[in-house]
Amino acid sequence: MRKVLFYVIILLLLCSPAYAWQDPFSGWFAGVKGVMTASTIADGDTTPSVSSGNVFITSANTGATAITDLDNPTVGQLIIIIGGSATNSSTIADGGNFKLNGTTFTASVDESILLWVKADNYYVELSRSEN
Repeated sequence: MRKVLFYVIILLLLCSPAYAWQDPFSGWFAGVKGVMTASTIADGDTTPSVSSGNVFITSANTGATAITDLDNPTVGQLIIIIGGSATNSSTIADGGNFKLNGTTFTASVDESILLWVKADNYYVELSRSEN
């Protein structure tokens, strides 16, 4: 009986207008829609802007291209970078602004990395796929 009473009280508190329920996951996917379009990272761009969305595809580069920072990030933003070419594939090194799993990411064709923006100039790898 005490257990039932406890759950009734909790339920009443949660449903009370005075109780402001805070969704612990709110904001995680702010701006992310069911369908995401990809933006292209230009040839040789070492600091691509990520303000236009969440998914970015690298281009064929005319020379070696190491991405060293991301321009215009939003704290909490999820960023997916997908390799679009095997010609001088863009790379992201572990260190500096990027906190990766300990190895450099090479964005060859269909390789992908998921990053979370902890702060401007602080990007944490959540996962990667080497296809």
